Amino acid sequence: MANRYGEVALMAARQRPSAGINPVARWESAVATLYPTSPAARKKGSPRGAFLGLCEAGLVRDIPAGHYAASADNKSYAVRAVTLLTEGKQSWSTSTLWRAVENDPGRTHHGQMDIVLALWRNDLIVSKPYMPDTARYRTSMQLYRHVRTLKQCMTRPDEIHRSTKGSGKPDAKSRMSNH
Repeated sequence: MANRYGEVALMAARQRPSAGINPVARWESAVATLYPTSPAARKKGSPRGAFLGLCEAGLVRDIPAGHYAASADNKSYAVRAVTLLTEGKQSWSTSTLWRAVENDPGRTHHGQMDIVLALWRNDLIVSKPYMPDTARYRTSMQLYRHVRTLKQCMTRPDEIHRSTKGSGKPDAKSRMSNH
């Protein structure tokens, strides 16, 4: 049996995928179910960051790799823990896994290893990252970039107009000042 945050991760990972339900929404829904009266427990960042980090890396079954705004540190801890687990050289507890992941003996884990072990023990960690259909993903990324460019044009039309010199393209100096 996993601890409460491990249970949150299991609930989030097992939710049926549907259009528009990303891992962030899955996590929020599951944590609200298990911690309905504790805002502090719902906002705890380390377990959330570990779960979303594994999702970003495509290591959670049926959740495609993507950008889910995970904490870089918590993602790193979780991914390193999965690497150790997949090597299969020993049986891990949360404390031994944490000591192998984090070299500082003074630091303690804050639920990250509970997330990893709960998913691992319930066969929800995959050995190869789950990537979406490349053609569809490429198309959606192109669409995302196009929409982002359009939004920038709509919010700063005067800057874009000033930076063009008859050619319809921004000059090199204005492109440099925008970055």
